[in-house]
Amino acid sequence: MNPTNFTQKMKVFGITILGSIFIMLLFSGCASVRVKHDYDSTVNFESYKTYSWLRQRVHETDTPAGKENKGVNVVREAVDRELAAKGYVKTDDPNPDFKLAFHTNAKDKIDVNIYGYGPWRRPFYGRYVDVDRYKEGTLILDVVDAAEKRLIWRGWGTSNLSDRSRAAEKISEVVAKMLEKFPPQSE
Repeated sequence: MNPTNFTQKMKVFGITILGSIFIMLLFSGCASVRVKHDYDSTVNFESYKTYSWLRQRVHETDTPAGKENKGVNVVREAVDRELAAKGYVKTDDPNPDFKLAFHTNAKDKIDVNIYGYGPWRRPFYGRYVDVDRYKEGTLILDVVDAAEKRLIWRGWGTSNLSDRSRAAEKISEVVAKMLEKFPPQSE
């Protein structure tokens, strides 16, 4: 084999691998938190000023309604912070303008990426398979009109839960991004 030809192939191979790694990092950074929302476009959100939390079970195996646990507190504190920054007032009044509830879900995910570019078929230039197993968490936040007892806004966000030590930070990030466009602007 010609040493110059081998060196050129190695450069192309190195650039291809580095480019692939860069693109993976770019997309993994963009996809770390994804949020969406939907709402009733007939509702005048400007009339809402106060809110409270609905009593609810977060999950059948969690603590009963009215009892607190760490996960519930992290979500509620993140939502309370974001809403306070927007001028909403949390109240113990039994008749707030709206009530909040949230739901969570986590599921196992697998991403499989196959790399192997170029016309080479030698073992060194073969395909590379990257398998990534992780948990993806979903947080759903519901805004319910307290007087009419009907859902008027729902936001949901998903994020990778692989790093449990950053769970509170991830929850805050999802909530902040989810409530970025709350209340919806009149059309």
